[in-house]
Amino acid sequence: MRIIRVEANYLTNIPTTPPPLMDTPNRASVVVAEIETDDGITGYGMTGGPAPQSIAAFINHQARGLLLGQDPMLTE
Repeated sequence: MRIIRVEANYLTNIPTTPPPLMDTPNRASVVVAEIETDDGITGYGMTGGPAPQSIAAFINHQARGLLLGQDPMLTE
């Protein structure tokens, strides 16, 4: 089994429930990464942070080249 596709998408303005006794934040931004194998298995991961657009760009332009063709079971 090998990784054949890696794609990250930046999602913004996702409605959320604010913490107790607070009105904000009531919107969130996240990056959802999708990794597909040649066996037809697709995995998803989600992350956030102070620069989600940069994280998505890194995954799509830098990490993708390192991951394509790799065995997805080797996680370390």
